[in-house]
Amino acid sequence: MSSLHEKITFSDSKKYRILRPVPEPDIKFNCRIKYFPGNRISIACFSKPIFNPYKAELHGKEEKPFESLKEYNPETGEMSYKFVEGKTILCPFTGKYVPLVIEKRKKNNEIRSDSIKRAIDKAFEIGLANDFQYFITLTLDPTKIDRYDTKKIYKKLRDWLSNRVKRNQMDYILFPEYHKLREGETERAIHFHGLINAQNLTLTNSGRTTKNGQVIYNLDNWKFGFSTVIKLDGSPAVVSYKG
Repeated sequence: MSSLHEKITFSDSKKYRILRPVPEPDIKFNCRIKYFPGNRISIACFSKPIFNPYKAELHGKEEKPFESLKEYNPETGEMSYKFVEGKTILCPFTGKYVPLVIEKRKKNNEIRSDSIKRAIDKAFEIGLANDFQYFITLTLDPTKIDRYDTKKIYKKLRDWLSNRVKRNQMDYILFPEYHKLREGETERAIHFHGLINAQNLTLTNSGRTTKNGQVIYNLDNWKFGFSTVIKLDGSPAVVSYKG
């Protein structure tokens, strides 16, 4: 270009890269870095830019204004359904518009693998971001609770955890896990593993130790079965145990 005032034709524009502002929702990166206590860093990289720090996934999903599917019918003096594309359909039997309902059914016990991965990743990050003191295992005594009934277990566990948070200021992250199927069983019992802070909980030395010589404690506050509590040594490897 010989002059700043020289015009660029359409054919000439292919020679130049014309820069323009990019909206925040369109900005994406192929790398994401997360920092955790203890100088730990998590780096995720992909071959294509997919990460967006400005929540691009929310772009275009703003709440739409409410649109009524009904209108006033002067002949009947009542509100009746009107034609709204994709929302109502004409009923051939009554000659009136009715809501269009599309039923989507999930396959039995269908669990999306990407949902599981997101849950595992989130739990891993919570474990790294918090200074938990103990690794805990909670089992269920069949004489005190039906350890096969997830609804009953969840209710008891939820109440117990709520009390520990309120009364003992306990921080925790807990994972349910199935026991191995024993001979004669048709269902697998449930137990729990997790990470906790237990400054205000009562721990009793069980008299046993791990292979590494760590003292195994029992949690006196757990009344629904047996428990083991092991003090963490600061290694992040324990966070991966449930991952």
